[in-house]
Amino acid sequence: MDAESISTYLSALTQGELFAFEDWPNESVPRVASGVYTVWNDSGEYLYVGMAGRSLTAEAISNRRANPGARAGLWDRLNSHASGRRSGDQFCVYVADRLVFVTLTPETIAAIGRGEESLDRLVKNFIRRNLTYRSIVTEDNVEAFEIERQGPSAVKWWTLGAGCHRAPTRTRRAANVRQESSRSVYPCPSLSTRKQALSRENARKSWQRNRAALPSHGRGQWFDPTTAHATSPG
Repeated sequence: MDAESISTYLSALTQGELFAFEDWPNESVPRVASGVYTVWNDSGEYLYVGMAGRSLTAEAISNRRANPGARAGLWDRLNSHASGRRSGDQFCVYVADRLVFVTLTPETIAAIGRGEESLDRLVKNFIRRNLTYRSIVTEDNVEAFEIERQGPSAVKWWTLGAGCHRAPTRTRRAANVRQESSRSVYPCPSLSTRKQALSRENARKSWQRNRAALPSHGRGQWFDPTTAHATSPG
């Protein structure tokens, strides 16, 4: 994949249309597609990058799309995340471990232990109330893997290098009113070519120093937010 294509994809993953998990399912996501996605919290901080459709070659995508009821790849992955179920979904495990547990009271933890409360339900509520995502569709699994394998370094490097680590914060919707996803592309503050190069180089070096501390499971990578949420997921 050439540098221009990667640049276009990274721009979409950091500055493109932002969707709320609370509005899932999203009809703009193809039912069968390979792709890459980024997840952001409600403060606009980048949390996670993952790929979907590891087995979807261009031929496999074409064959599966011939079946109107087929679902595979990007849609399946985002649907799994939106469900909050930790079984088989490492992203939901990360959300539970890093973002939900720190908000639980001793009473809620005891209720989970007694089976009176569901941790998966709390994770689902947290994801739908607080997290958003951006996604891109790729031609096949090879293209998706090429982008995702760069992991947080690629997205963090691009975002920090452009001077816009924080994605635009979505407006919380009013009670009982469905929020419409923004159609705007959010430009980063303009920087001189030299400043952009220096900023991206510093971000790249910082990532190389710290990448070993980040978890990786081969299907996505977590980037620690600068602050944890303090709101209850219940």
